Amino acid sequence: MSSRRFSMSMFLCFGVAAFSGCVGLSATAPRSNGVAGVICNPLELNYRFSLKEPGLNESPVKICHREAADPSVVYYQGKYWMFLSKSGGYWWSTDLIDWTFIECSSLPMEAYAPDVRVVNDAIVFMATATPAYQSKNPMKNQWEQLTDHVFGHDPHTFQDDDGKVYGFWGCSPDKPIFGVEANPDTMVPKTKAVSLFLQNRDAYGWELRGDGHNNLEQKAYVEGPWLNKHDGVYYMQYAVPGTQFDIYNDAVYTADSPLGPYTIARHNPFAYKPAGFMTGAGHGCTFHDPYGNLWHEGTMRISLRRGFERRIGLFPAGFDRDGVLFCNTRFGDYPMNIPSAKWNPSRDSFAGLMLLSLNKPVTASSERTNHPAAHAVNEDVRTYWAGESKQDEWLQVDLGSPMSVKAIQVNLAEEECNQYGREGSPLYVQYRITGSVDGTEWETVVDKSEFKHDAPHDFELLPEAKQLRYLKITLLHMPGDGYCALSGFRVFGNKAGDRPAKVEPVTAERNADRRFMDVSWTPVDGAHGYNVLWGIAPDKLYNCMQVHGKTSAQIRALSIHESYWVAVEAFGETGVADLSEKHSVK
Repeated sequence: MSSRRFSMSMFLCFGVAAFSGCVGLSATAPRSNGVAGVICNPLELNYRFSLKEPGLNESPVKICHREAADPSVVYYQGKYWMFLSKSGGYWWSTDLIDWTFIECSSLPMEAYAPDVRVVNDAIVFMATATPAYQSKNPMKNQWEQLTDHVFGHDPHTFQDDDGKVYGFWGCSPDKPIFGVEANPDTMVPKTKAVSLFLQNRDAYGWELRGDGHNNLEQKAYVEGPWLNKHDGVYYMQYAVPGTQFDIYNDAVYTADSPLGPYTIARHNPFAYKPAGFMTGAGHGCTFHDPYGNLWHEGTMRISLRRGFERRIGLFPAGFDRDGVLFCNTRFGDYPMNIPSAKWNPSRDSFAGLMLLSLNKPVTASSERTNHPAAHAVNEDVRTYWAGESKQDEWLQVDLGSPMSVKAIQVNLAEEECNQYGREGSPLYVQYRITGSVDGTEWETVVDKSEFKHDAPHDFELLPEAKQLRYLKITLLHMPGDGYCALSGFRVFGNKAGDRPAKVEPVTAERNADRRFMDVSWTPVDGAHGYNVLWGIAPDKLYNCMQVHGKTSAQIRALSIHESYWVAVEAFGETGVADLSEKHSVK
């Protein structure tokens, strides 16, 4: 696996300054303790290629793709256990950094929307249209069936403090999320199903379908319930509006009882990532680590070859002093710290490494039609560079000047793969990265020429930062018998110099359709991107839209019943600016 642990003195952290909300950005400061390592979304997992389906992949160009979605994670017996749709097994980890896969044939692993929770000191598993199972020894893959299928699509189980168990389900544009009390030994319902809530796209912009919420007509799918309890309040999250869209998100209702009545939370959506290299944070789970930190794991979308081409993202989360559930997706696919102690999820998560490769000049050994080299550095996972052969193709990026390079993420693209499941062709990637200050003298930066792991989103944290201007990756072997192809050759580090100036002024205006808000600002020298932050109070700017190469954004995920506050921060290769003044938008 990649070397993602590090000496803390080598990192700078830029972050939002208060646990209770975005009140401004801290100055750069060295990290010295409390961090176990660094990861970068999407999670570095051996995502499985989909199984062969009748009628699919019969064209001259095969449509083989990887998929994993609908994550469910529990912490049990000192380990995290992660279950994903259509993966043929499950993963475990001790630190949220390195994950080990366990192939499983004793559970219905080809069902969608797996759910796991700890009930009476055992992990209980169920998925859409499957029986319920339990295990007290998941490491040895020992599972016992409890009962036949009892809940509906996208099932979920929750055990309250008093020992009572509840079941929830729902996956429909027309039907609600349902709930029942269930027998804690068998999961069989003890009560009639209660309707909890329906979609309401006329009031809630985050429930609008389409990329960028641009479909005002079709109903949203309301799906993926997950329940948490905090200070006596029940937080029922649900996913909308559809997994294939860039705005797939999780929103939340609250109640004083597991079966309601539920009221929409003022801060929504609570897990939202509508832009960046890879978008989406919906249909997920929210869980605690052993230090008391809260995490949200959600579905990130590619949806290029098929709608269900998806990946997994992990994001810091928390409850603020007013009981507001939030999720930090700011810099959500940049290198992120993983804690080894209690932390502030708003301030401490960002590792301070900036993207150095965005839209930089690139050359390549060859280019397939419609897949130029520039697509490897444009921060869009849905476009990619592909070479004309299946091995020994190379791509080189010029950062423009020597910079401090600390991490690289190598994101593969499945260009005409011939692969189903995990059997068949050798499923590993091999590559070599070299670097140079002047383009003449070269050194090896990463050598994975003997790598034997399937890592379609391989994140490599360098032991020491290197001063480099040029980086060249040579793809030696591609999994799935595909062409050499990269959807993202992402280089992270820091450029010397002052960080960008504070954005001013910022203009924000609510539209006649109150679900939408237009935000604009003046450009800042040295900035190649901006984070637009908004929320229900000046200290609760929890939602973020990342913008590259523009000085405006339209937010289409608002409640018609709420007023908002908005601010903008600039960022570039030299760091992150102070937050702009905050504006009230009625």
